[in-house]
Amino acid sequence: MAAPVLRVSTPRWERTARLLVCLLGVALSLYAFHVEREKARDASYRAVCDVSASISCSKVFTSRWGRGFGLLGSIFGNDSAMNQPNSVYGICFYAFQLLLGMTVSAMAALILMTTSILSVMGSLYLGYILYFVLEDFCVLCVTTYVLNFILFLLNYKRLDLISIVFLCFGQHLIHWDHVVLFVKASGCVDQWDMQTDVWAYVLQVTNL
Repeated sequence: MAAPVLRVSTPRWERTARLLVCLLGVALSLYAFHVEREKARDASYRAVCDVSASISCSKVFTSRWGRGFGLLGSIFGNDSAMNQPNSVYGICFYAFQLLLGMTVSAMAALILMTTSILSVMGSLYLGYILYFVLEDFCVLCVTTYVLNFILFLLNYKRLDLISIVFLCFGQHLIHWDHVVLFVKASGCVDQWDMQTDVWAYVLQVTNL
């Protein structure tokens, strides 16, 4: 008999929330990219998010920390293709979260959670730079930090302990009869189908 195929079912509100968060993240990242390009062309350009000397997003975007997180330029060189504006990485991240979030596999849930942890760590790092080094408040930046944290919560909700057990240990280390009994007893099973030689485990995260 083949190993179980673990699929994580997501409620409609989670899919809607992810769609809105990711689309807003892409939109803000695109605007940040636009501001940086315009500022590079015209030093007198003033963005909508440039409220005052201490509340300026263009000041942040054009700083050394606005490209490659202030780190990749030192590692790969300022002219390296890896040293892109942070907004480019933001566009890729939100698009990745949106597209991969449409899948229902446990592997996807684990990848989404891992990248979310990295994004939250990056937000904390950039938030520190923003407040203590640049001594500035960037409304657009802080908004993306909040979006990253919301995605982290959504991904945490999706990923559960049972999916990690299935994914990491597989059929070689687990007696599947015991797993079936445990999952059924846990009360978080929405559907357990026996179809030919494949078990489909559908977890409703709304019950967690």
